[in-house]
This record gives sequence, C-alpha cells and structure tokens, in this order.
Amino acid sequence: MKKIINSLAVLFILITGLQAQSPRIGFNAGVLLSKYKMTEQNVTVSSDNRVGFNAGIMADVPVGKDFSFQPGLSFLQKGGKTSESFFGATISSTTSLNYLELPLNFVYKIKSKTGSFLIGAGPCMSYALSGKNKVTDGSGNTESHNIKFGSSDSSDLKRFEFSGNILAGYEFAGGFFASINYNIGLSNLDPQGGTKAKNYYAGLRIGYLLPMKGKKK
Repeated sequence: MKKIINSLAVLFILITGLQAQSPRIGFNAGVLLSKYKMTEQNVTVSSDNRVGFNAGIMADVPVGKDFSFQPGLSFLQKGGKTSESFFGATISSTTSLNYLELPLNFVYKIKSKTGSFLIGAGPCMSYALSGKNKVTDGSGNTESHNIKFGSSDSSDLKRFEFSGNILAGYEFAGGFFASINYNIGLSNLDPQGGTKAKNYYAGLRIGYLLPMKGKKK
C-alpha cells in the first residue's frame, strides 16, 4: 500500500510541477497479450499469451516543438498460460497477475493533416496488487492458489517490477488517440534469485486527451 501511495504521489508531482507547460490530462483503456519467461541454467521457458485488460489515466506535457512527456497510472493484468502432456494427459496452468503501472514515456509527434503520428519509449515501474495460479489436470480437476508477493523465501514473486516500454500510434486533432506498445521486463521477479523470471506484454489502447487549457478546439 505504501508503494501505491508513493506512485500516486510521484504522478501528482510530475503533473502539477509542469502546469506552466500546459499539460493535457486524459484516459485510456484497452487489451493486452502478456506472457512470462523463466530462465534457469541457460534454459529458457516461455509461456503462451494470456489476454488481459488495462485502463488508466495519463498526462501529455509538451517539452519541445514535437516532443511530449507522457506519465500515467494504469491498472493492468499480466500473466501467462502453459500446457504440458504426460502419458496422454494434459496439464494446463494459468497465471493471472494484477498490477498498478506507472509508465514514463517520452513521445515524438510527426504532424499530419488530421493529427500526429506517435513514436515513443520510456521506463515503467509496476506494483503487484494480487495474483492467482490455476492448474487443471488431465481429468479436468482444477486447483488454484493465491500468489504471495514479497522478498522472503516463502514469497512466489517480488512485488515491485521495473520494465521498458516502446510505443507507436496516432493522435487525432480532436484528442482521440490509438496506440500499440510492447513492454519488456527488466527486473528479476524471483525472490530467491535462482531463476530469472520476467513479464512481457503487447498492448492496444484507445483514449482521449482533454483539450489544452486556454486553447480553442
């Protein structure tokens, strides 16, 4: 909870501290395809994609003629799926992870007749809110358990995650926009450190930026 409050405070400072540059506030929502990779002794196992949902708020702060700084705060669902067969029986596992994400993107805008093309990148900080792993055996029986977040030996995953983000999209003159992004996990989520565990996801978002203060449509 403390880290959630700190993330909100950081976002508030970033936005209010740049009021003189007339930022626009907006919101966005969309879907994402997430997966995880685990590496142990140079052997990497990658899960199948899992469909998740994301929604959040953001700011667009001009920092130059064609550049903007876009901090945000989003709720999103990560995780992945695996499936293995043993002696004709298939065992499947689905990992669902809920995060609060703070992206700090720097975006370059290429003007066009109806708006601007967007290209950007930046770091992201995420805080795990909850998680669950569900396993279904070959007989159709399902068991699930809640994932424990922390840094102790009894924890399943670290709660804090650091990642990198790249994006591309289009913003219409009226403020509506659509973008795609790919997020690459950079920090190891394994509390014990014996295995390298990282999240990855590709997202599609649509949203709207409110008109700039004092600027006519």
